Amino acid sequence: MTAAPAGPWRPTPPRGAETLAGGMEQPDSNAAWIAAYDEAIADAEAPAEMFPSGNVIDICNPDPALIVVEDLAHHLSLLTRYNGGCRWMCSVAEHAVLVRDIVVGYFKRPDLAGAALHHDDHEALLSEIITTLKGEFQPRFDQLAAVIDAAIATALGLNVEDFHHPIVKSADAIALAIEAKHLTRSGGRGFRLSDGRLLRDVVPDPLPVPLRWYGGLPSARAERVYLNTHRRDQARDLNARQHGQVIRLADFTHDQEPRHG
Repeated sequence: MTAAPAGPWRPTPPRGAETLAGGMEQPDSNAAWIAAYDEAIADAEAPAEMFPSGNVIDICNPDPALIVVEDLAHHLSLLTRYNGGCRWMCSVAEHAVLVRDIVVGYFKRPDLAGAALHHDDHEALLSEIITTLKGEFQPRFDQLAAVIDAAIATALGLNVEDFHHPIVKSADAIALAIEAKHLTRSGGRGFRLSDGRLLRDVVPDPLPVPLRWYGGLPSARAERVYLNTHRRDQARDLNARQHGQVIRLADFTHDQEPRHG
């Protein structure tokens, strides 16, 4: 697809900006972005998405060269868990950090930190679809997710097979149980995993994770925590590998910003 046009995108319009359909305000200086978007989407031969960077991604055949972590972080921070079926806002970005924390802090596998953080990144293009609905779109949904996962793994220097590592899947189930307990009116009763097993049969109660979780970071903060976690993990992983060092658990932390419920 196409890369971003020159010049910055301004997500916060200045006073006096033109009001567009739906009440959105758009500064005149973004006209080049609008034109680039219209042209790119019009030329697309397959479903496409323009990221905040301006890069236009072919959803069916994504180019790793056009995928940047800042775009993923922004999209995921604005996607709500459970397709919005939460007692309060909790983003996919925050879910990703929670899964990563469980993999590193509970399962003691810092080598899987990147895969854990990015295991749901395909949702930046496919959106958050609840498990009970995904079956209606199979096998196409899994095919698209696999293609997007492979492109994201290439772009970020990760092993795509690790996205589906048993430990990452176990951490994902534990995170689901934590979130469901706090975010849903049912507390997670009756929740099933993608393989059909009941969540309560997979994750014991009380949960075997020594962490306290509240959930519900504002989207801008969730985006920042996700990005900072990615950057620090990646930098420490790279440094360790370059110097032939063992990757230490103590090297893997993320911003401990206040969370609220």
